[in-house]
Amino acid sequence: MKIKQLAGIIIAGLVFMLVSVTGVFVNQYTKDNLGNKALEIVDRPVTDYIGVIKIEGTIMSEETESLILGSTEGYVHSQVMEDIDTYMNDKANKAILLYINSPGGVVYDVDELYLRLLDYKESTGRPIYAYFAQYACSGGYYAAMAADEIYANRNTVTGSIGVVMSMYDMTGLFEKIGIREVDIVSGDNKAMGSSGLTLTEEQIGIYQSQIDESYEQFTSIVSEGRNMDIEKVKQLSDGRTYTAKQALDNSLIDGICRYDEYVNILKEKYNNDIVLYENEKDKDDFYSKLFGSFASINPFNKKSEYDEIKNELNKMLQSGNGVLMYYAEP
Repeated sequence: MKIKQLAGIIIAGLVFMLVSVTGVFVNQYTKDNLGNKALEIVDRPVTDYIGVIKIEGTIMSEETESLILGSTEGYVHSQVMEDIDTYMNDKANKAILLYINSPGGVVYDVDELYLRLLDYKESTGRPIYAYFAQYACSGGYYAAMAADEIYANRNTVTGSIGVVMSMYDMTGLFEKIGIREVDIVSGDNKAMGSSGLTLTEEQIGIYQSQIDESYEQFTSIVSEGRNMDIEKVKQLSDGRTYTAKQALDNSLIDGICRYDEYVNILKEKYNNDIVLYENEKDKDDFYSKLFGSFASINPFNKKSEYDEIKNELNKMLQSGNGVLMYYAEP
């Protein structure tokens, strides 16, 4: 056995022992001091604050991600939803600032995020503000329709109001390599969308009806969120993206400035008697740091060529998963 491998085994054993002992200590401390409540470190401001929520990467829940190939690219849906609820129930919170840097995401999860933001506004009467970073397209723009005011960086790409469903027809490839898909189904359209079958005109029509329904939902939300005539919204909603200037000219946003400038604008709204706060407790989690350190020294923690190929394939298939998406390629 090589020295590096032996060292890796020893380190893994030590880390396991450390984590186990620490876990026992934390559980005992929790029971002794908090009954059976979970130990939670609360470091939110006790004075008035605006809660910052970052929407970065593909808007996709962990459950959705497990059903289709792809990556949330840093976006954690459950954490974002939890943060909204936390701000909703905190009297010191006076508003939410959405920092959006997203190409959009899955129709279901984007709408769930939007509706939770509306719940925040309706139950608290507090405003929501939005700032667009590098891009805030499709589902990223959809989520911002819960905001009372939208500002963007002058180099922001936004818009792409529309819906897409992509999939692959691999029948030609299968024929070349001698593969034929066989499906035993209960109806003619049960297996539609499979990469081993070519869609019929009827099946294309079925999918188109779903796309059209989601499109009507998107445009109506933009019409309401931007207080804009629905016909004007539809004129702008052919899927194209807009620069920040074009978006401002078409009333899709309210202003253009740098992020730090917008922070100052918000503070002035509250006579500079407010702070901005972003929940980062998970980023500082003890166990994350511990395992992160272990991963960096673990000699077995080296990606194989298979892993690299799989990751690239996942990225390719994310745009062809057959799922309704409010999404634009960044």
